[in-house]
Amino acid sequence: MSQHARKQVNTVALAILFVTGSCLPKDTRPPPAEVLVQAASDDAVQTGLTSDDGWHIVFSRYLVTLGQASINGDTCNAYAEGDYTRVLDMQQPSPQKVNLLYGLGTCQFSFALIHPREDSVIGAGVTADEALMMRTAGSDVYTSWTDQLAGINTYVVGSATKGSQSKHFAWPFRQDFYMQLCTVVTDAGPEQDLQLRQRESLSVELQVHGERLFQLGPLRRLFEPFAGADTSYGNNDGDVTLEELSRVPATVSGNLGGVTFVDGGIVIEPGALMAQAQFSSPDAGIPDAGPALPGARSPVAAPETLGDFLVYWLLPASISYQGLGICSHSPRRPSQRGQ
Repeated sequence: MSQHARKQVNTVALAILFVTGSCLPKDTRPPPAEVLVQAASDDAVQTGLTSDDGWHIVFSRYLVTLGQASINGDTCNAYAEGDYTRVLDMQQPSPQKVNLLYGLGTCQFSFALIHPREDSVIGAGVTADEALMMRTAGSDVYTSWTDQLAGINTYVVGSATKGSQSKHFAWPFRQDFYMQLCTVVTDAGPEQDLQLRQRESLSVELQVHGERLFQLGPLRRLFEPFAGADTSYGNNDGDVTLEELSRVPATVSGNLGGVTFVDGGIVIEPGALMAQAQFSSPDAGIPDAGPALPGARSPVAAPETLGDFLVYWLLPASISYQGLGICSHSPRRPSQRGQ
C-alpha cells in the first residue's frame, strides 16, 4: 500500500471513530471502587493433613471452578460484574485472580461454585485435558435428581493411610452452588457488606480448606467413616467413591457429643453444618418438574447419608470468605441439558 493510500485509510478510520464516539452517551457517574476477587488454599490442600482418628490424608490434585462474582443490594451501584469463571489449580502457591468487580455503595457479595463453560479462563497449572474433563457434561448419583447433565466444578484426588491401611479417592463434584449472603466476623461484630468508595481498591479472598471435606464435627476431622464407605458399603477395592458414600446412613445428632458409629452409620453434630444451606426456595435451584431418576440423591433438609453431607454441606462449606467467613449456599441446576 502506498503512503498516500495509507494516509487515506487512517483519515477514514479517524472520521469513523469521531462519529461513533460522539454518539456514545457520556458516563457522568463518579469513578467506582475496584474489587479484586482472589482464591487461595490452606495448608491441607498444599501439604496434606492428619485426621483426628489417625489417617494421613494427601491431595494429589485439587481443581476448582469459581466465578460469576457479583455485588448487589438496595444501596449498591454495580458498574461491572464478573460473569465469567476460572478453572483453578488450588495447589498453586500464590492467590489467583477469580473476578474483577467495579461499583460503589454498600454492597453484598456473592459468587458461584459452578462447572466451567467453553469460555472459562484456564488458570496456571491446569492442563487442556483437565479443562476438557471439567467441562464435559455428565451425571452421577448427586446430579441425576435434576434430570440434566453438568460438568465438574470441583475435582479432588488424594489418598489416606493409617498403618497398613490405604484408601484412594477421586471425587468429581458436579452439583453447582450459588454462594450468597457472605459474612465475616470482625471485632465490631458480623459484617455482611462491602463498603465501596470512589477510586478505592479492595480485595476479597476466597479460601479453599481441604480439611473441611472431612469435618464431621466442629472440632473433629475424621476419615474412618469415609474409609468404611468402601470397606463396609462398597466393594472394598481401596477406592472410596461418591456412590459408596451415598450408601452410608447418617443422622444429625441432637447434642454436641462426639461423632460415633451407630448401627453401621454415623452421627453428624449440628455444629458441623458450618454454612447455612438453603434447600426450600424454588429460586435456589430446586427442580419443580418430575421425579428424580432411580438412585438419585436430591438435596434434603438434613443429610441422610455421608455422601449427602459431603456434597451438599462440606463441599460448599470448604470455601471460606475473607478468612474464616461463611456464605449461605443453595444448589443450582443447569438451565439446559449439557450446559
